Amino acid sequence: MEIIGRLKLRHFHRQIWSLVGSCVRITLAYITFISLAGVGTQLIQAIFSEAVRVAVSKWRANLTFEQALEYLARPGDLGLELQPAIERELISRGSSCAEMQTFAWAQPCLKLEGIFQPDDLPDTPTDFCPVPEAEGTVIARVTAIACLAAINSATVSYGSENGGDLFVNLVVFPPGRGKFTVKSADKMSGHTDGVTFPLRGYRDPGNDRIAPSPDFVCLSA
Repeated sequence: MEIIGRLKLRHFHRQIWSLVGSCVRITLAYITFISLAGVGTQLIQAIFSEAVRVAVSKWRANLTFEQALEYLARPGDLGLELQPAIERELISRGSSCAEMQTFAWAQPCLKLEGIFQPDDLPDTPTDFCPVPEAEGTVIARVTAIACLAAINSATVSYGSENGGDLFVNLVVFPPGRGKFTVKSADKMSGHTDGVTFPLRGYRDPGNDRIAPSPDFVCLSA
């Protein structure tokens, strides 16, 4: 499952994409996207989900597991390779990446159901990092990168968070880790990525080292 959310701050629009390892588990994955066309939101989401799922499945069929893992270390290259395939799938369904990009930027939260099938998942991790290397987590991560590439967005991480890992596990820590166990089980409203960092194109007035907020955050399950 993957979800795209956006924050609105007065006249500013903020988009947030959530990650994936943490963002992974369950049986039919999804993400949410939108449309400006005359058709309904659910239909647009279904079209995009199917296009991405088919493109990623075809890509995966030509690679070994090890090769797929290597691509995850190069999300920019992976996105460039998958975007044309997604575009072809969308065009065959009467849509396009440009249309999906417009939809994504216009919506507060997007949910794309059935966009990947998380097969072969390992036991639930007990820490944020690393994301387990299994077929299900690989497909979830590749799908997130593919979605961002399809809407003309780069997949990036923060070097100051979780060692700079691009994907993390959103899990509850086991007992015995003090405040971290409590915090991991608490609600996630007001995630700092989306509400405290400067918007893209702006810098923090008090600390120039603080990076801007992401346009999108991706959550997969």
